[in-house]
Amino acid sequence: MFDDVLGRFLNHWNVKTVTANLSVNYLMPVPTGQPLTVGVRILSREGRRITMAGTLRLQGEQRDRATAEGIWVETRPDHFERHRNQLSAYLSSSGKDDGPV
Repeated sequence: MFDDVLGRFLNHWNVKTVTANLSVNYLMPVPTGQPLTVGVRILSREGRRITMAGTLRLQGEQRDRATAEGIWVETRPDHFERHRNQLSAYLSSSGKDDGPV
């Protein structure tokens, strides 16, 4: 959940990223089916590397139920095409090519 929410936060600012590292600490149980509030902070940016932190609370609570910290890397314009081509080449050379990637 943190990966999705923190990554989408950057996407809303038109910053396309991939997750490099993410650490989550559960401080107490997080019940399912309850409304949640997620807090997001950008801690630093060094070149294409963006370090962010997040908190997870039950709606209306003041205590963190979970915290997260991670690094997202801004993608270059050809990122996904480059990796798609690398994966296709690998699959072709290994005989595992079952179609388009």
